[in-house]
Amino acid sequence: MYIEEMLLSKSKYTRPGYKLEKVEAIVIHFTGRADKDYIHWHNFYEERARVGGSYGSAHLFVEKNGGIYSFIPLNEVAWHCGAHTYTRYAQKRFDINNNNIIERLEQPNRKTLSIELRPENNFSCEFSDIVFKAGANLVSFLCQRHNLNPFKDIITHHMITGKKCPYYFVKHPEDFQGFKELVYKNMEN
Repeated sequence: MYIEEMLLSKSKYTRPGYKLEKVEAIVIHFTGRADKDYIHWHNFYEERARVGGSYGSAHLFVEKNGGIYSFIPLNEVAWHCGAHTYTRYAQKRFDINNNNIIERLEQPNRKTLSIELRPENNFSCEFSDIVFKAGANLVSFLCQRHNLNPFKDIITHHMITGKKCPYYFVKHPEDFQGFKELVYKNMEN
């Protein structure tokens, strides 16, 4: 699988350089903007690193043409799903201690990889067949690499924080299930 590296500069706000403890899940996100490509997001994160003030990044981006871009090495932490509050699912799944604010903000980032899928349009935020299939191929590769179960270990940002991300999969859970089924089918071949 070809993944083009466009690594972000190290910064506490985007790429802290912390090693992942162990990959326990893959978190699916969406960029939220069909009109903004991976170069826009790379520049956005670099500016965030320079200016500071807020945290956020992602490991991988799947573009409209199916291209895959890496912003954070797959053995490092990305700030993609930290929150002040988590869903009950996330609290249990990642054993989040709500009494320690630093630990709470860093978990489950220390145990997950993040993938941003670029939607086809800004209205429905649906993914094209190209993005859907490229994303499933990427997740299949990562599930095999980290011995993950596609039905249990592929999750959405929504499942962790309650944020409607990726919006289309939140609104159409049957399509998220279809995504996981495609990942499983790819792993079997």
